[in-house]
Amino acid sequence: MADIRNTAPFKALETQTSAEPLTRGLTVEAVAVRNVLLHMVTTVADRMGIQPRSALRYLDAAAVADTIARPPTLTPKAPTPSKPPGRCATMTAVSWPHASSTAAP
Repeated sequence: MADIRNTAPFKALETQTSAEPLTRGLTVEAVAVRNVLLHMVTTVADRMGIQPRSALRYLDAAAVADTIARPPTLTPKAPTPSKPPGRCATMTAVSWPHASSTAAP
């Protein structure tokens, strides 16, 4: 299979996508645009079960630029438990009324 990055449609979308952040006042390296675009093309192709060259038609320069401009989302690390499981200092006992004590005569 030919490298999608060497096709005219990919290069055209890459050029359009590179220009889009400039209109928003952002400076983005060309290699970053190329890598994000390549990732998005392969992701769309894999999810839809189509060839990468066919996936290009589903991408828009503005949408790719939105993805580039969006700040990264960080996955928070789970806190390390300081006490063994099942022991929580903040747990309090709760008593629920019994059904027999609230039943109407």
